[in-house]
Amino acid sequence: MNRYRAYGLDIACEQLLPLRQSHGASEPDLRFLYSGVSPAKPSSGPDRRDLQVTEAGWALRYDNRDGGWMIFEYSARDWHVRVSGSVPWEECVGPLCGLVCGLFLRLAGATLLHGACLKAGDEAFAILGASGQGKSTLAGALIGQGAELITEDLLVFRHTSEGYFAEPGAPTLHLGPDSYESLFPGLEDAGRTVRMTGDGKIRLILPWDRKDGVAPVLLSAIFILRPGVPVLTSLERLSGARAVSDLTEHLYGQSWMRPTDSSDLEFCARLARQVPIFAVLRPWALDEVAETATLLQRCAQQYPHHAE
Repeated sequence: MNRYRAYGLDIACEQLLPLRQSHGASEPDLRFLYSGVSPAKPSSGPDRRDLQVTEAGWALRYDNRDGGWMIFEYSARDWHVRVSGSVPWEECVGPLCGLVCGLFLRLAGATLLHGACLKAGDEAFAILGASGQGKSTLAGALIGQGAELITEDLLVFRHTSEGYFAEPGAPTLHLGPDSYESLFPGLEDAGRTVRMTGDGKIRLILPWDRKDGVAPVLLSAIFILRPGVPVLTSLERLSGARAVSDLTEHLYGQSWMRPTDSSDLEFCARLARQVPIFAVLRPWALDEVAETATLLQRCAQQYPHHAE
């Protein structure tokens, strides 16, 4: 049985996963069990997913863009997630290493954010933004400048007396073909594995520091991408209610996993008091993304963390 650590969870799985490996001796938080390929069934609807929650656990039906389907069934009694569907295991890996872990954490009461998180030096910084606003493209540019990807899409922050720490997740990055071609020289020596996804994106499985790849990283700043097409990149420091409001707009799974509640608002308020939050307007041209990436990294390094 292979053992992994992602999003603060210990995971066991017989199949290989693009997650950071661990050597946990205790019982895992989750076990992924694959039942194999099943006959195709009708699609689950226009939103491509259907979630059913009971006292015994939950079941998520998820459809890909090619008409295939997957079902992830979680049993609260034995912490198993049984995986089946009309697609091979390789197609199930992406949702398992992000969406399913996020659903497990969200239904357990955790507050999660949607974005990418990178490590530069000894600290981390996060990039939040709606789908299509260029989080992954910026992350790719930062990787080309020497930063290390901590996680993409699903962000888990843990609070301690020292501050907020980002939990490493799946070391994968999803780029559109144009972004990949533009950033390819910066990623060429990254030791990546390249795969196409069902939605036309390119998935890069990136290497990580084997020594401390599963250790949480102290968070120094959060950047929130805003729509707009300025000539130059601009940063605006946010605080108070505005910072909290912007953070809550980027809660992971709030529209269908679990509605936003007071615990989420309290989490965002405390996070905004301890971690610098910046709104970012940037040019959309791919030949200018490197300049934006450099500016974000310099800004993050100017704001050392502080505990509350």
